[in-house]
Parts: sequence; C-alpha cells; structure tokens
Amino acid sequence: MKNLVHTYKKVLTKIDYSCVIARLQVLNLAKITHQSNLSHVSKLARLLRTLIIFKPTQPMSNNDGRAFTLAEVLITLGIIGVIAALTIPTLVKNSEEIATVSRVKKAYSIFSQAYISAETNEGPIDTWNWIASDDGTGATNALNILAKYLKISKNCGTATGCLPDVSIKNLDNLNSINQNNDTKYAKAILDDGTLLIIISRSPNCKNSRGTTLALQNICGFISVDTNGFQGPNQVGKDYFDFYITRYGIIPIGTVDEISYPPSNCNKADTGKACTAWVLQKGNMDYLD
Repeated sequence: MKNLVHTYKKVLTKIDYSCVIARLQVLNLAKITHQSNLSHVSKLARLLRTLIIFKPTQPMSNNDGRAFTLAEVLITLGIIGVIAALTIPTLVKNSEEIATVSRVKKAYSIFSQAYISAETNEGPIDTWNWIASDDGTGATNALNILAKYLKISKNCGTATGCLPDVSIKNLDNLNSINQNNDTKYAKAILDDGTLLIIISRSPNCKNSRGTTLALQNICGFISVDTNGFQGPNQVGKDYFDFYITRYGIIPIGTVDEISYPPSNCNKADTGKACTAWVLQKGNMDYLD
C-alpha cells in the first residue's frame, strides 16, 4: 500500500511540475504571438494548474528514469490545442491583411506609372475622349489608353467576363451594384489577377470632390478588386477606389476629400475612404 501511495505521489508531482513549466511556456508564447490573448491564456493555465490538487513537498528528480505519463501528455496536448485555437486565427488574419495592404500599394504604384506614361505618349488625360459621365464608351476609351502601359491579360470593355457576377457590398454590408452586368463600367483583368474597373465622371475632367486642384479636376474613377474573383467582394476589404484626375491618381478618402472624407472609412458607412487609410497607415485597423 505504501508503494502504491508513493507511486501516486510521484506521478502527481511530475504532473504538477509539468503544468508549471507549461504555464510559463504558454505565457511566453502568448506575448510573442498576440498580446491581446495573454489574459485568456493565463487564466486557462491557472485553471489547469488548480486541477492538480496534490502539492509536492519534494522536487521531482531528473534521474528517476520515468517516461511521460498519459496525464502529462494529455495536459500538454490540451494546452497546445488552446494555443492554436487562440493564435492561429489571429496569425491568418494578420497575414491576409498584410497581403491586401501590399496589393493596394502595388495597384496604386502601377496605375500612377501607367498614368504618367499614357499622358506622356497619348496626350493630356482630358483629351482621352471620356464623352460623358457614366458613358461606357468613354470609360472604354480611357481603359484602352491605360491598357497600353499595364500588363493586362483580358480586356472586356463594357462586356461581362472580367468581374464576378455579384453585387459589390459596401463596408456597411449594404449592396452596391453588379458592375459585371453594368455597361457604364469598362473592365479588365491584370496579369497578377487584380480586377480593374473604370467609370467616366466628366468629359472635360471637371468633376469636383474636394478642395485641392486634383480633387476639383476629376475625370473618372478607377477601382480594383485585389484578390480577383475570390470573395468577399466588399469595399474596404478587397475592393478599393481611386480618382483619375488631371493631376494624377488620387486615393479616395484623403483629408481634402468632401464626398468621401476620412470619417467614411468605418463599418457603419460605405468604406470608400478606406483606400487612403490603407495607403497612409499601412493597415486595416478600421475592421477591428
């Protein structure tokens, strides 16, 4: 009987010791991966610790020759599972956000370069025959000029086939419009899978949306779906808008904006202004 009690105490001693070490490891990992998970993981580790009711009076020997017990393995696996449940979604979200921010910056860069090249070789942007506001032919004229300086795999003009056949949702989750079927929009697919949409706003580039010279000389909009035909097809998440002006490509949502000021970038509004947020701040914290 004494031998049985002694063996029982040794097992509990090892479990107790393992829990203390595991708790320290969990806390350390939480600090490294995501600080907001720290309190939750700490509470869990303390709970696991209290499940071991025996308090050892002597330290565990490192030379007792025993292997890990089933209880130790189960506790360790349980802690690993909780760590994964708490940290993996955060890591995936952060990875997706970094990828989206990178794609928006890339789109802004290549559009700006294409704009400069097009104006140099094709003439001023207000001579690109925008025709009229919401005119599909005018949007196609602009797209065809810019396409010469972009790597485009498919140019649909105003036809279908370059966009998913769904309505783009605003950030507030209200439906916007199915641009795939709307002939006001000229559409294309870039070589990297980015979807490109252009709409005309003024035949002489005089549409006004803000207080700066550029925002008072807008020709049209250029929009991108950064992850192609994948979802969620939503403004501020994978869909972002820019102005095409006589003075360059301007992200929607700058401080000089009137139509879509920076305050528009929130989950209770359309989210059009989130393009400027992403470019200026390099994150998508407005989704938190």
